[in-house]
Amino acid sequence: MEKEKGPNKNPKQEIIELIKFVSKNKLDKDPRIKALIRSLAANPSNAERKEQLLRLLQPYIVKDALSPDPFSPGPEASEVDGEVRLGLSHPDSRIFGLNLVELMQGTLIVGRPGAGKTTLTYNLIEKANELGIHSLVLDIKKDYRHLVRKLPNTLVFRADSEDFKWNPLEQPEEVDRVSHITNFADITAEAHAIYHGTNSYIVEHLNWIFTKNPHPTLFDLYNVIRHDKPPLNSRTARYKESAENRLASILVKVGNAIKYKKGYRIEKLIDDYNIVIELDNLGNQGCIYLSSLILSHVFQYRIANNLRGIKQKPALVIIDEANEIFDKGLEKKISGGLTLISMARKAREFQLGIVASCQVPDAISDTVKNVYTRVLLNLPEGANLKNMAVSMGLVKEQQEANFDLQEGRAVVRLAGRYTKPFLVQVSPYEIKKDVSNKEVREHMEKYISKLGVVEEPEAEVAKDTANKEQALEIEEKTFLLDVYNRPFLNQKERRDALNITSASKGTDLVKELDKKKLIKIIEINVGGRGQNPKLLAFEDEGFEAIEMPRKNKIHKSNFEHSFWQDRISKHFSKEYKTYTEKNIRGKHIDVAVETEKGIIAIEVAMTPVYEKNNIIKDLEAGCEKVIIGCRDNNVLEEVNKIIENLEDREATRTRAYLLPEILNIGLSHV
Repeated sequence: MEKEKGPNKNPKQEIIELIKFVSKNKLDKDPRIKALIRSLAANPSNAERKEQLLRLLQPYIVKDALSPDPFSPGPEASEVDGEVRLGLSHPDSRIFGLNLVELMQGTLIVGRPGAGKTTLTYNLIEKANELGIHSLVLDIKKDYRHLVRKLPNTLVFRADSEDFKWNPLEQPEEVDRVSHITNFADITAEAHAIYHGTNSYIVEHLNWIFTKNPHPTLFDLYNVIRHDKPPLNSRTARYKESAENRLASILVKVGNAIKYKKGYRIEKLIDDYNIVIELDNLGNQGCIYLSSLILSHVFQYRIANNLRGIKQKPALVIIDEANEIFDKGLEKKISGGLTLISMARKAREFQLGIVASCQVPDAISDTVKNVYTRVLLNLPEGANLKNMAVSMGLVKEQQEANFDLQEGRAVVRLAGRYTKPFLVQVSPYEIKKDVSNKEVREHMEKYISKLGVVEEPEAEVAKDTANKEQALEIEEKTFLLDVYNRPFLNQKERRDALNITSASKGTDLVKELDKKKLIKIIEINVGGRGQNPKLLAFEDEGFEAIEMPRKNKIHKSNFEHSFWQDRISKHFSKEYKTYTEKNIRGKHIDVAVETEKGIIAIEVAMTPVYEKNNIIKDLEAGCEKVIIGCRDNNVLEEVNKIIENLEDREATRTRAYLLPEILNIGLSHV
């Protein structure tokens, strides 16, 4: 800041500039500076007070002169204001907003957890809503249900609840059957990384089903595939097994929601409502799959109806953790690219603005990054920050300024109007995050009658289960399929997932299946004073009962090993990208955690026998650190002896803990 000189100096204007300087440098909490500012605001001509203030500010004025703001000068008000107002631009507190035409060209929001991504998105949804523009939110953290109190025209669906009432096989209006079937099969294959031939196998069976039934459900497709009898050693048998397993997995998770022949038309409801679809209980793959199917309906509908420009009401699609759905790595592996990305590229022409939010821009498709508006909140150093810096054209000083960004402050770059990067303070958003399931149900009851016709399928009896003496009850089979796909849920988590409201009913089901020798109960020691979880593992007869391929017979130690792999992976996935059984240069790692400094290998040790080899091989494979999680104190003692006898360069990069302790350590300090 330069001191104004000359006989025509305006005292009021000089005090205003001093106040801006104090605010910019966050000096307004200093009681001496605060008192002097108040005094000068009341009497700008007080030369003594002004001199006292300048003496206090002098070190900061010098520092500012030596290290100029890399974003100055900021934009003029006319250059960054818009219909959807989201905050104030730096340094002159000019209003920042986006116009609707800009929103329809896509927005990318990037930042670490807690940086302000959700606050920005709340503002975006509310301001768009004030203009009559509604949003479809794919919510994996249950963050957006709380909007019902501020925006009553918001519908909230839990994707695994029968209240969702949606049929992924129902054709959107004007979408031809071939395109619809092909898109469904492509997305199923891509989301589950299954055989290319499985794609054609699904298309063949879907095409046959539609000739017999104009309104099939996924249950119909599953039943037809399940009763197909190809030669056991043929490729078709492998395709059948692959398709059957994936369909069984999704039916277990969301079967209650997608059992309807005619369900809610999400692609049309968005014209009248904000829609939040909660996906938090589906697991990573289930979340990706269902999100992709929902988006494909919306995209197909707009594209097929050729609803360009003013013919169609604009809408926003809010996608959290967008790198999971628009996966750059998966896109490269698939010839022709991901089906959903191809549709998203076209959807922008049809008044559909995609708002993609994520923590790892390095993993997101280039198509999604090629948007009109890019917003960078605070992001740790590493490949992701460098990726965004290149994408936004930030110079070194601007990239380094990211480290000092406080919550809610962001670097923004637009593709038009004002093309230089500039700083924005996002408007705060006051909202209590305490909306319960009960409040959501009561809210939704007001709208159910307005949402359109829903038609349930007729009850069907599968050909090979007509003999009730030999067949499992439907509830038992559903329960077993859930155990097959999600073996590490505890009793309460499983009851909640399957909407079993009575604890005694869940206990009776377990007892009956145990009595039939289909499952067995395994208790895992997780340390601490609480009760150890009792989990369920399959007996051989259990696989036969649900007609699923056998997994390796589970002994207690194997099951416990897999349990800890799953728990550790899920724990660290909140902050990092994690992999189980990651193959790096021929070495399979129990849990690989991708940090900014490199891969940290976490090995689960039921015994100390193989741990020396694990440590050496993990480090040779290029891992930065190795953590050994030990089953008990005896194993921990033996593993520590192994570490003590390693070479220094290996020992210093290896740590051992009891398994429960691993969940309490910070990987950045290991």
